[in-house]
Amino acid sequence: MAYLGNRPDNVISNNAQNEFNYTATSNQTTFTGADSSGNILAYSVGNVEVFFNGARLEESDFTATNGTSIVLGTG
Repeated sequence: MAYLGNRPDNVISNNAQNEFNYTATSNQTTFTGADSSGNILAYSVGNVEVFFNGARLEESDFTATNGTSIVLGTG
């Protein structure tokens, strides 16, 4: 059978997503370096989602401008 684009058994992912998990201390606002699993935080600026206790934060709630740290507006 002819296919337009990729065959169904040839999956290509252009939007791979990495997950980093941190456990915050009291009033901590900056997250950088190794996460709870030892993975080093790295992201593409403008292409990041931040979650707090399962809830997605609005972009106005954090700063992510250098690719290596996330800074929350409040601790």
